[in-house]
Amino acid sequence: MDNNNIDKTQDQEKSFITEKIKPKTRRKIKKVLEVCGLALLAAVIIGFVSRVIYVASEGMVNSMLGVEEKQPEIPDSNSPVRNTVTLSTGAETGRISPSVPGPVTPSPEPDITPMQEPSPTPSPVPEKEEDDTAGQQVTPETDMPDPEKEEDGVTVTLVPPEEGDVTAQGEEAEPDPMDNYNGIVGGLKDLYASVSESVVTVRACNSGINWLDENIETYTDATGVILGENGVELLIMTSCAKTESADRIEIILADGFTVEGEVFLSDPVLDLAIVAVDLEKITGKEKSTLRCICIGDSSKVAVGDSIMAAGMPDGYSGSMAYGFVSATGRKCYVQDGVLDVFATGLPYHAGSDAVIVNMNGEMIGIISHMTEQNEEDRITTCISINSIRDILIALLNGKNTVHPGIKAEDMPDDVLKSMGLENGIYINEVVASSPAAAAGLRKGDVITSMDGTPITSVKDMMEYLITGTDRALISTTYFRSSLRDEPENTVVIELDLGN
Repeated sequence: MDNNNIDKTQDQEKSFITEKIKPKTRRKIKKVLEVCGLALLAAVIIGFVSRVIYVASEGMVNSMLGVEEKQPEIPDSNSPVRNTVTLSTGAETGRISPSVPGPVTPSPEPDITPMQEPSPTPSPVPEKEEDDTAGQQVTPETDMPDPEKEEDGVTVTLVPPEEGDVTAQGEEAEPDPMDNYNGIVGGLKDLYASVSESVVTVRACNSGINWLDENIETYTDATGVILGENGVELLIMTSCAKTESADRIEIILADGFTVEGEVFLSDPVLDLAIVAVDLEKITGKEKSTLRCICIGDSSKVAVGDSIMAAGMPDGYSGSMAYGFVSATGRKCYVQDGVLDVFATGLPYHAGSDAVIVNMNGEMIGIISHMTEQNEEDRITTCISINSIRDILIALLNGKNTVHPGIKAEDMPDDVLKSMGLENGIYINEVVASSPAAAAGLRKGDVITSMDGTPITSVKDMMEYLITGTDRALISTTYFRSSLRDEPENTVVIELDLGN
């Protein structure tokens, strides 16, 4: 009997322990979803009603508070039209003004006035004033000729020679060398004053934080040259390397007037940049002091010619130096082209940056360090203006320059004949990740034509690329000696037009 009770008790405990917990009903989840849906619907209704009330009462509230309703701005359909920009020559050089710039006479060369020769006609002697000693006899210390004597009824007046005009024998005296020197120096000062109207300082400003966690602003100065204006902006040439990463660009005129500018277009390969300044930001007074620089012909530069550097020839803004041309006829092969350079006797400075003008105030080149072959070169070399004239005109008129990424050089005729070619240029290097590399060109290839146009020199290729700035594809024919079966092939170079 007791055993039966014990078994029953154990069965009851076991049944309690093995009891399962039933899951929650779905009714609770449904209620939560219903509440969320109602809240969302209420929020939408309240937002819609609030918007209707705001729109209906906005005018009344603004009139009560005296707030004027702003009219929506309608974009001006007459956007500014930029005129075509050309580089100025001597006859076209003019000052920057609201009207069309007029001609400005180039600065004259040093004016050295020769000493005046004595007049062949004797000058009359002024009449002597009577004094208290009249009537007294005066004995001269030396025998002097009678200043007035009568010969054949004609009174002749003798005038003693002035000191420095003629010698006792009637010969002309030699001019003072210091007078000549001062005249030359004065002419150089006048020349610099004229050129400085076309030269400005371009300041590239960058913001940063110093080691004290303070906000600071650093800046780098570069020489700027006024090349022209398109009716909307004043266009200034400067260094691309010094301005391409700037947070802000300032243009400082010769009198200290400062105005902000921005990079218009640039060519990093040739270190050229065009900075644009809104003409409306320049006052009429400042415009009257600005002048587009006159462009000269660098092909006429000869060894021994006198030159002047304006801008930063010694690394300091607003400085100048003058010297002479020491060597001409040099070439510097660069990426996708070749530049004519000439050496000067100007002092060398690592941070120099200046424009080179001749004695007529015409720009014939710019100082550049990209033409230095090695660090030991301590000669101030300049890029001739003729080498970059077409590139500057393209940039001034909003056309990007294109660069396939080819470093080539001219080939001698005998080498071309040995390869069975009539023309071509030798590829020294293909820039990595460039359009030329993507097309399959490589070092050692000889480019013979582009789009069917024969390429006889690197200068030909450079001119073709400049004139074809709107072509995205260039069919390039090349010769590769390692391909014996078909050494001459054609590839298509896809260019980045930068649009």
